[in-house]
Amino acid sequence: MRKLLSTFLKYKFVVLILVVLISAVVLARTTPIEEKLTTAPQGGASYKSIVPGISSEKEVIDKLGNPLNTKTEADKKILEYQSTSPFVPHKFTLENNTVILVKEIVTLEDKISSQVLKQKYGEPPYKLFDQTSYSSTFFLFVYPEKGIAYLGHQDGTVIEVWYFQPTNLNTFMQKYAPNYSLNLPVQQGY
Repeated sequence: MRKLLSTFLKYKFVVLILVVLISAVVLARTTPIEEKLTTAPQGGASYKSIVPGISSEKEVIDKLGNPLNTKTEADKKILEYQSTSPFVPHKFTLENNTVILVKEIVTLEDKISSQVLKQKYGEPPYKLFDQTSYSSTFFLFVYPEKGIAYLGHQDGTVIEVWYFQPTNLNTFMQKYAPNYSLNLPVQQGY
């Protein structure tokens, strides 16, 4: 018995480390898988608690009421809601009954400027150019990893804010902004 006790005391540090490691493994395995799967990406933007990639059509209607108009474009359902602009509505694009993109229309009344967005999200890592208009003075400023972009002017004016599930730049451009590029558009000759 003495020999066993002296051996234990001699290796108590090793035994203590083994106990801690085994406890850590057991605790890690007991975290429910559902909790790991439903955790939204940190830093993802949302519009009025509507989270792209997570919120359903029913949630949109429960929070905002019935849409002004419903359309279908390229197998995607689009719900239109009143914005502060009398001419252009907010658009909620759904795929498989889940919101994938929200386009918030912004007017001066909304008091949203690029400075306000930069204070919240930092400097936009990407500036995209509309390839359909050589003379456009508005650019798409994108935070793909944060799930937000805005269509704005260098002077700070913002006309749209886009909310989407966080992704990388290539996927964002392919899925939501196919007419935009990191390069200036090439002027077509007449």
